[in-house]
Amino acid sequence: MERNYLKEFFETYYQTEREKFLDKITEYMVQNRDVLIKEIQDAFEKFAIAVGKGQEEYPSMVECIQISLLRVSLYQENPMLRFDAYGEMGVLGLRLFSQNVPFQWLTGYWQEFKERLHNWVVEMKATRYISEARIKQMMLESIEMIENILYSMLKYPFYDAEQFESLSEVMKAERFYISFGSYMDRQNILATDFAEIDIFLHEKNETLTYRKYKQKVYSKKEFKELELFHSQFEECQFINCVFQKANLRDVIFENCRFYQMEFQECQAEGMTINNSLLEDVTFEDTTFYYHGEKDGSLRGIYKPLDMIQSEADKTELKNCDVRYARFTENDWMDIKFTECKLEHSTMEGKINEDGVFQTLPEQEDE
Repeated sequence: MERNYLKEFFETYYQTEREKFLDKITEYMVQNRDVLIKEIQDAFEKFAIAVGKGQEEYPSMVECIQISLLRVSLYQENPMLRFDAYGEMGVLGLRLFSQNVPFQWLTGYWQEFKERLHNWVVEMKATRYISEARIKQMMLESIEMIENILYSMLKYPFYDAEQFESLSEVMKAERFYISFGSYMDRQNILATDFAEIDIFLHEKNETLTYRKYKQKVYSKKEFKELELFHSQFEECQFINCVFQKANLRDVIFENCRFYQMEFQECQAEGMTINNSLLEDVTFEDTTFYYHGEKDGSLRGIYKPLDMIQSEADKTELKNCDVRYARFTENDWMDIKFTECKLEHSTMEGKINEDGVFQTLPEQEDE
């Protein structure tokens, strides 16, 4: 039987080297998260300022700004981010302003990845069958993973578009948003300035995701199978309500009040509960820990559950995955964890054999 060099290379060497490459990239991004975020934010600020000045000279309305990792630039071993500002109708309309920004830290890892693959081809004596262009083509399959990691890192610091002073003169469109992803391809929203919407009375074509809900009172409402991904509730009250099989990933509850509430089989990875009150609340079969994509990726990048400076009384978590959760400066009068996964969670106290949380006694100064 004739030897299939390409199949042998792909199954024996390429897959292993790809995993090593992605592990190195992930480790670098985690360790240098703040530096990378600042680098992209600074470049974004400069671009937004340039867009604002450009609008003074050429009056136009910007509906979205896209940040993209240029795949071709990686192929050419000169990594670039691209910033594009589009007018009304978004990417279906006119591109108004563009700028490429070097993203050089990727260069060394990318070149090392290519070199190792090339060495295996030489080792196999398969240079006649596997060209350098074919190696680069296979390498491009790894870029989507890099984009996913960058998006997961950026979506929290970019969450609020209004934080960028440089955008004050840019955000004039009714549905302004910022996104990150591939150039002229798949993009994920980072921040929006969408108008407020009624969760239970809205047009079918209007999304509930990336919205802000302020000072709302919800009484005896069923949030059933709703897509509320990356929404923010500020100073809202929930009274005798049920969240059932709802997508609450990356949802932020800020200064909220929960009374006689149930969360059933919800996706709540990346949720934040800050300065809020929970009284007679039950979380059941709800997942707060991100298990990763099908290949197990992003597990170490996705933000864990954060519960900060909040009060909990008569609150219970049943059969929930709360691994790696961060509980900080909370006042828990009566909170119980029943058959929950709690590994690596940080708490200012301990849980007894019955699952009841107990605050650690304060140590007296010597």
